Amino acid sequence: MKKGLFITTMTLCLLASCTTTEDRIKKEATGYLNATAAYDVDEACKYCTDETAAGLKLVQQTILPQLDSNYLNQNKQATISLLGVEQVNDTMAKVIYSKVSPVTCYSDTLKMLRRNGKWMAHAPMAVPPIAKKSTHTFHYDTTQVLYEGGK
Repeated sequence: MKKGLFITTMTLCLLASCTTTEDRIKKEATGYLNATAAYDVDEACKYCTDETAAGLKLVQQTILPQLDSNYLNQNKQATISLLGVEQVNDTMAKVIYSKVSPVTCYSDTLKMLRRNGKWMAHAPMAVPPIAKKSTHTFHYDTTQVLYEGGK
C-alpha cells in the first residue's frame, strides 16, 4: 500500500513539474522579445546566443544613443504576442510574434536555437558603420536594424 502511494505521488509530482519543449521555447522567446522591446540589452542577452548578444551590445553603444528619446519611450510601451511556434528540429525553432506599440505594429519571425540544452534567441545583426551622427537615420526594432539614408 505504501509503495503504491509513493509511486502515485512521485508520478503526479513528475507530471506537474514537466514542461513541454514548446513551453520552454515560448518562455525564452518571450523573455528576449520583451527585453528588446524595452531596449534592455543586458536582460535580452540572458535569452540569446553570443552572436546575437554581440550585435545587441553594439547597437546599444552606437545606434540607440542616436535615436529620439520620445520615439524610444513610446516604443517601450509595446505589447508582444506570440502567434505560433514551429519546432524545425531538435535544435532549431521559429517563433512567430507580433509587436504593437504607439509607434509601430508588425509581425515577424524569431529564430530560436538550442545550445547546451537551452533555447536561445538567434538574431545576429549586421550593423552598419556610423560615419556622422547628422547624416544617418537608424531605426531599431527587436530583431533587425534597418539602415536608411546617408552615404
